[in-house]
Amino acid sequence: MIILWFPFFTTLFWPVICTCPPEEDIAPHCICKDLGDGPMMLCNNVMSTDELFPLIKSTDSYDMFALTLMNSALSYIPSDLFKGTQYQKIRFVNTQIMSLSDDDLAFVGLEDRLEELRATDAHYVTQWDWSQLRNHRRLDLIDINLISMHSLDQEFPALKSLTALGLIKAEISFIHPTAFSKLENLQILDMRDNLITELLQFKGNEFLCDCRLKWLVKVGKPFYFQGSCSLPENLNGMSLKDISEKMLRC
Repeated sequence: MIILWFPFFTTLFWPVICTCPPEEDIAPHCICKDLGDGPMMLCNNVMSTDELFPLIKSTDSYDMFALTLMNSALSYIPSDLFKGTQYQKIRFVNTQIMSLSDDDLAFVGLEDRLEELRATDAHYVTQWDWSQLRNHRRLDLIDINLISMHSLDQEFPALKSLTALGLIKAEISFIHPTAFSKLENLQILDMRDNLITELLQFKGNEFLCDCRLKWLVKVGKPFYFQGSCSLPENLNGMSLKDISEKMLRC
């Protein structure tokens, strides 16, 4: 018996797996592409939660990798917006967001999924309530860039998974004395190009001391300041008070 195999015909009868929602469900605001890491949706010019809600809910049955929201303006992100979704990375670009949530918790449904939260270039943002992120167990990176935050008036919640925090060009001049005290596993803190004149302490934190920490050398530190390097090996255990710019390499 001779068995003939025709791949062409198998493609006709084998179901095609769609990684993105139908274009008609997300147009004209959004497009969705899978570039290898997983399906990523990019949305533009969304000006209300009423517009945003159906766009996100159209991805409920898809294993989405990332969402980028651009050139938009929202008073808040609805707390239950991401229930049923699978996003791992969320980024806001040139988007004004007054609050991360309309309730006590933000990004409900992504507590064991969300790994990165980024925001870049928003000109009118009030103080975000970082405690709204307290239930997130996989959040590894928070990166805020070119957003006028002015101050950090509260502690970050005990995000045990958070290893990298960037607050760059945020016009920050004041940091709460214990702002980072609960971030036990924070290794990278990048606060370049802010208006900080003095830090209090990073007791209990051990940092990766590379070029991203050069901003800290120039900031005043009181006598009781505590904090140390864990990596690289040649700086292991060295106090942050004693490092110089020449020691910090990438």
